[in-house]
Amino acid sequence: QKLNAYYHEKYSVNMVNNLKKIEEIGVEKWLKEQEEFYTCPNCSGEICVHDAECYDCGNKINPNIK
Repeated sequence: QKLNAYYHEKYSVNMVNNLKKIEEIGVEKWLKEQEEFYTCPNCSGEICVHDAECYDCGNKINPNIK
């Protein structure tokens, strides 16, 4: 619970909801959704879950992440 609360507060990631979603749609589809969400719309680089910043171009996709 503490880890989930920490990630939810700091990174806007809810691990419990992620697990529920995985049960609902399956791992492969969930991973595909995550890949799409964490792909930079600017350069197609990978977005870091911790700061929502693209590793390649520095684009920030989610200002809610602290």
